[in-house]
Amino acid sequence: MDISNSQQSVEGTNTSAPSQPPWPSSPPDALSLYGIARRYCRERILVNPLRWTNRQLELLRISFSEPSLAPPPGISKYTGKRAGLTLINDYYDKYHDYYKRVDCVRSLFEEEQGPFAVTPWQSFAFPHDLTTSVRCHALFYPYPVDWLNSYPVAAYIDRDFVEGLREKSVHLPKYSSSNLPMQAISRLQLKKIRPENPLKDPYIAALMIALAQNTWGHVEWERPELLPMLKTYPSYVLTSSESAECMHLFKAELPSSLLDMFEFPTVAPPPWAPITIEVFTIPFEPALTFRDRLSALIVTRNIDPSNDNPPNRDPSNGNPSDGNKRKRTSNRRG
Repeated sequence: MDISNSQQSVEGTNTSAPSQPPWPSSPPDALSLYGIARRYCRERILVNPLRWTNRQLELLRISFSEPSLAPPPGISKYTGKRAGLTLINDYYDKYHDYYKRVDCVRSLFEEEQGPFAVTPWQSFAFPHDLTTSVRCHALFYPYPVDWLNSYPVAAYIDRDFVEGLREKSVHLPKYSSSNLPMQAISRLQLKKIRPENPLKDPYIAALMIALAQNTWGHVEWERPELLPMLKTYPSYVLTSSESAECMHLFKAELPSSLLDMFEFPTVAPPPWAPITIEVFTIPFEPALTFRDRLSALIVTRNIDPSNDNPPNRDPSNGNPSDGNKRKRTSNRRG
């Protein structure tokens, strides 16, 4: 069944009307995650995030903004060697090759005293038991890192990688197959779940939710007394593609009510206001200010206002944000 009921073109215009009534701006009755699935039982709502479409975003009240240009930096912190010009030139030489491109992006944000510490190849168990995980190429931590008290502020993923995962999810053969009918079915399924605009990919929204959930788990594990004060959780995802012109940053403040919905799928959470994921285009040129423009957009927020300058800890003490979601305690009942 096609669960993509409201596809958008690259220009952001609707190309088809939804077959289901849109989620109202003020829901008359709050529903749990399973309650939503029951209400729209003719649609496949609880699916792998790779198969998410605009329909899932609509039900979660999530939308993407049109891309806007990253503003110029107010202060230049990354000058001289720290500007990373050598690393940007290296990217220009290798961006056509997917594997080299990913390595270059990781280096671009960490090496030569870059703005972040990077941990490669992470995966998150998607909230609750949706039998899947979301993956990314790297997690970014503010530098210098306090591994014991820090949490990742951003995730990085390449769009070609997401497309490859999506093809695997429909069992599309990588090479020509003699089973032409099965190949045709796989291509039809892929067409239904492939976003028309890669800058409005529902998988990015799922990754942002998982990243915020990971932060929430970190807080519950280390400082549970802070949970009542944290109503929203910042989430950033950086994407690359086979382009020598720019990268894109996705930014949102995700309400704890949304995260609650996935953690406690039988309990109706309080309603939340519509969520807009902001999309920023970050050109590589001028290369001298690339790191400044990016780091200005990713605002690191200390989860404990009383600890603005945490001391550095040895990484051997453990990294709480290792991709494994910790279960939060709650007095709620399903």
